[in-house]
Amino acid sequence: MFQFHTLVNWGGEVHSPANWTPSGIEVNFQQYGASSTVYNLSWYNSDFNPVSIGPGYNPPFLIGPGETLSGFQPIHVLDQQAPLSVKWLAWAYSKDPHFPSLPCPETCVYTESQQIVFEGVSSTLNPVPVPPTAVLFGSGLVGLGGLVAWQRRRLSQVV
Repeated sequence: MFQFHTLVNWGGEVHSPANWTPSGIEVNFQQYGASSTVYNLSWYNSDFNPVSIGPGYNPPFLIGPGETLSGFQPIHVLDQQAPLSVKWLAWAYSKDPHFPSLPCPETCVYTESQQIVFEGVSSTLNPVPVPPTAVLFGSGLVGLGGLVAWQRRRLSQVV
């Protein structure tokens, strides 16, 4: 895999492994047969060059079949509630010149020699609950604000 795109309401810094560049530029892959979804957070393998594809091309830092790559860090989602699903699109490459010769899975939306695009929705996200200390801190601030307002009213009545 050399590209990965998501659609999330995000903000803040995005941390990525070496040779993977995050981007907030909106992209759409409808011209390749994908949905009309406009993805707003993407990662590109900055060392991958599709022009160089040919016999003997061995691109570095790609995520291969059955492999994982550490260094992708959680992103800050701006929604009030954590999303229960996220739309995604992945673009993959194979050194095999006959790839993809196998039947394409349901999410496959584009194929050409040695490249394939998958699109789907992740629906197995587990939102991280707000720690109880944040709730206590917030209720303490509300109580403090109420005390200040009560004291101001009391002082204005005395004067």
